[in-house]
Amino acid sequence: MTMQEQLYPLARRAFWGYFFVLLNFNITFQGVFALQLIPTSVGWWLLARVCREGKELRPSLGLLSSFCLVLTVWNVQQFFPTLEKQIPGLITLLVGLVTLYTHFQFLTDLAALADEALPGGEHRHKLRTARTVVVIMSTLLYCYDLFFRLPALMVMMLVVGLCVYIYILVQLWGLSKSLSPAE
Repeated sequence: MTMQEQLYPLARRAFWGYFFVLLNFNITFQGVFALQLIPTSVGWWLLARVCREGKELRPSLGLLSSFCLVLTVWNVQQFFPTLEKQIPGLITLLVGLVTLYTHFQFLTDLAALADEALPGGEHRHKLRTARTVVVIMSTLLYCYDLFFRLPALMVMMLVVGLCVYIYILVQLWGLSKSLSPAE
């Protein structure tokens, strides 16, 4: 089996995992229960699966599997918005750092695998750019309350963040299309 055939299902699953992780829509009922239209936990579970299956191709992916599973369990609390106020800030900060690291390392490993499977392709560069921008934007969004209090700036950051998330999804979709087996 060639590297492209091995990487294709991982890239496709990575796309769907990021789709669920990055695009989070919910309906909240009186602040007590939230109906997740796109559950983030499913996305983290799919990414954990990619990490487990991809560790043969890239051992550092195997290390991310446990982080993705922790984030899967953590995001179950999204169904109960009242729990968020009860969780200590230090734990929330730690989970934020784990999330940033997981995005960074996962996209780095995926870019390296894309370069091995499709040498000379643009996917490596585009995935690394997406990785850097998502980590910077996520960091700014985490730190927004510490430094800024301008509503217009927050709206602009959210719009830029949405564009970055869409860019990541487009890059992951393009990678999976490039890796798809010939009919």
